[in-house]
Amino acid sequence: MTESSTYDNAYPAIAVDSNNKSHITWYSRRFNATYYNIDYNTVTDAGSLGTVVGVSESSTYDNSIPSIAVDSNNKSHITWYSNRFNATYSNIDYNTVTDAGSLGTLVPITENSSYTNIYPQIDYHPVSHKIFVVWIENTSGGDYEISYTRNNPWSDNDFATANSVEDGGNNIHAVDVAVDKDGVAHVVWMSKRYDATYYNIDYVTIQPDGTVGTVIGVTSSSTYQNYYPAIAVDSNNKSHISWYSNRFNATYFNIDYNTVTDAGSLGTLVGVTESSTYTNLSTAIDVDGNNKSHISWYSNRFHATYRNIDYNTVTDAGSLGTLVGVTESSTYHNLIPAIAVDSNNKSHISWYSKRFNGLRDNIDYNTVTDAGSLGTLVGVTSSTIYDNYNPAIAVDSNNKSHTTWHSKRSNVSYFNIDYNTVTDAGSLGSVVGVTSSSTYDNYNSSIAVDSNNKSHISWYSNRFNATYFNIDYN
Repeated sequence: MTESSTYDNAYPAIAVDSNNKSHITWYSRRFNATYYNIDYNTVTDAGSLGTVVGVSESSTYDNSIPSIAVDSNNKSHITWYSNRFNATYSNIDYNTVTDAGSLGTLVPITENSSYTNIYPQIDYHPVSHKIFVVWIENTSGGDYEISYTRNNPWSDNDFATANSVEDGGNNIHAVDVAVDKDGVAHVVWMSKRYDATYYNIDYVTIQPDGTVGTVIGVTSSSTYQNYYPAIAVDSNNKSHISWYSNRFNATYFNIDYNTVTDAGSLGTLVGVTESSTYTNLSTAIDVDGNNKSHISWYSNRFHATYRNIDYNTVTDAGSLGTLVGVTESSTYHNLIPAIAVDSNNKSHISWYSKRFNGLRDNIDYNTVTDAGSLGTLVGVTSSTIYDNYNPAIAVDSNNKSHTTWHSKRSNVSYFNIDYNTVTDAGSLGSVVGVTSSSTYDNYNSSIAVDSNNKSHISWYSNRFNATYFNIDYN
């Protein structure tokens, strides 16, 4: 994707269009050795690399952390933050690149000389044809707020005046946004709006015309912390939110869950876990075709020393299912689950552990049916000599799981990108070395599966240059 021996390329973001072409953006020092700029390129389904487009070309200020969305005309919409307008305070910029590689006209989403605007996220809704941009602004020192804007249908430069989604508290933590089938954006974050000491979970909707709903405190606590929400929106436009908190116990974290209807009605909180003896962390959530939530996390439930993967469901009516111990180990850790739900409402879960070898991490995988039946564990990797880390998972239209990760399988000194599949019946495919290097590292792959069930994988590496990371794709 990039091949530089003189400058860094970092933080790629990727989106796949209706023709299965990958659109990738990142920031680099290609244009200027001192200042970062935003670059863009494409890779066709057949692997043909396009021509790099300099989305920004500045020799006086930095441009950082781009986010990308592709619309129904296969045009890329890119947003990032920069010091273009002000040398001290970052602002949000936006531009487009057509499928043919034609750069649009830069649109300043914010132009502020008194506070910082950072970390934009962008989403495109195919029905309303609106672009939603959400970011974090710092209006008063430590007071970070959530702001947003959206454009008019089919317009690349007619953005509404930016509005603040939330007006109080420290909200510098990650924003999660999902756009439903009617073009309404659902935004969730953790903030200190309700209490200056304790984090709570806040939620709001943004209508297609830009009307902001009333901020709903999913939690309202002045005695305990609520951390790191994840959101999924079902077919009825109801938001399903999961997070971990000290609600049930001041010492141990537990998983909480609630819903917010499209009309803004808060559901009844469900304690997915309620433990006074062990911690539950890092929830992942997905919603199936019946609007049931599938939640996975890791905990010390089964063993006080070693963490294991747990799973449960919550129906649309708020009925908690039966907990499934996806792993139950008293000798090794199981960490950082990822979850995807297929068309049969079966959950596919991947994580890394020291199950196969006490010294090396390997990639494990299992399924849980909608009825709570645990499948047979599949060791995606089984190594005694090298580590395997950070799996990413996607499920295709045939309910086959596609998993990618980085490992030292190909070379004991350098990490490379590996890939494999597991069929719905649990049959493991053959490992594919996406990279096989004995001279440089490859890290942190991400994966997307297109409508033809082809996997698109992107990562960063020292392939082209030993000093500078570049973005690779296959």
